[in-house]
Amino acid sequence: AEAIVADFQTRLERIQTELPTGPRPVFADLGGGLGVSGATSLHAEIITAGGFRTLSQALGIEGFRRLPVEVLIRTDPAAVSLDGPYTDTPSLASEALRHPLVRRWAEGRMRIDI
Repeated sequence: AEAIVADFQTRLERIQTELPTGPRPVFADLGGGLGVSGATSLHAEIITAGGFRTLSQALGIEGFRRLPVEVLIRTDPAAVSLDGPYTDTPSLASEALRHPLVRRWAEGRMRIDI
């Protein structure tokens, strides 16, 4: 187990040295109901390790929060994920991710799936 962790740390450090310098682009990883994970979550750490800032970090959000569509569009993230493990279930929360305005807005963005 220690060897696996050490290998992971080495690869993560190598990735960090390859990231461009300067401001990090914002990544909107949206869950059901247009929910976002907080700026200090494990999810945020993963996204930050990949060279992005989360939408939560850009907005100063701690914990989980649902966002109005207008906030998403006004913040204008460079990348987006609308398709997660629970986003294709038939529910009111997942309907927000299929809203025509959200889909049209997402068309011009880099798509990333975590």
